[in-house]
Amino acid sequence: LCSSGDDMSAGIFSVLSHLLVLPIFVFTRIVLALWFSDIAGACLRTLNLDPPPSVEFSTAVSDLLVSLLLGCVFLTQGLLVSYLPLPSFLCSVISFVHLSLLNSMYSFEYFWSSRSVLLHKRIERLETYLPYFIGFGAPLTFVSTLSNSFLLNGSVFGTFFPLFIISSYKVCFYGVISS
Repeated sequence: LCSSGDDMSAGIFSVLSHLLVLPIFVFTRIVLALWFSDIAGACLRTLNLDPPPSVEFSTAVSDLLVSLLLGCVFLTQGLLVSYLPLPSFLCSVISFVHLSLLNSMYSFEYFWSSRSVLLHKRIERLETYLPYFIGFGAPLTFVSTLSNSFLLNGSVFGTFFPLFIISSYKVCFYGVISS
């Protein structure tokens, strides 16, 4: 019933190493937002889309901060699910779904931001098309979690992520589904 000191320290180290990912996530999210916004702008120009309606600065900043917080919550849930008292396969599936949804949300964030879609509308769209968004983010999640190396996984993510931004601009949620 009682765990040894080694088990306890190993568990604490494991949790802390997972939580170390959060500051890295926040930092890279800010830096990559500047870098990948060029890709988003190129997509807008290529598709000849009208400029988005302007949004107040305070609304845009609050939207960005809440979106960043939401991403951190998803990432934390996806990482900490492995500590649930469930079979490891089930924990892996739950974590994969969480990270797929996070990657999808992050990919569409550029399109939604460039079109001035407010956060509550983004969340509404995520909830309405949840299976689609999980499926959209699944390939990126798969290729960016193949290795045990955090650095290699991050490099793979950085390589493939721009393709997912471009793909998000070509999605039509209002098309007719024929059976």
